[in-house]
Amino acid sequence: MGLLDDRFALSPWTRLPVQIAAGLVLTYVAGVMTTFGAPFGGGDVTLSGWGAHTFTVLVTVAAINAFSMLDGMERLAGAVTLVAFAD
Repeated sequence: MGLLDDRFALSPWTRLPVQIAAGLVLTYVAGVMTTFGAPFGGGDVTLSGWGAHTFTVLVTVAAINAFSMLDGMERLAGAVTLVAFAD
């Protein structure tokens, strides 16, 4: 989708269904995120069922768009990816 967007400048409404589909495939193949750290200082937040699936798809779409914004600068997206995987 990124290649098509670079070539034809697709609208966000055209890219969004493909990004959601990628998130759904990710939840099917890799599983869902069921717990994440305490966002406001309390205990860990635990999700189950549709909440976990929805949260995983939303995080996937957010990550796709965040890396898409980094793509405007030369080699920045690749450098950020290397740093993220180095952890």
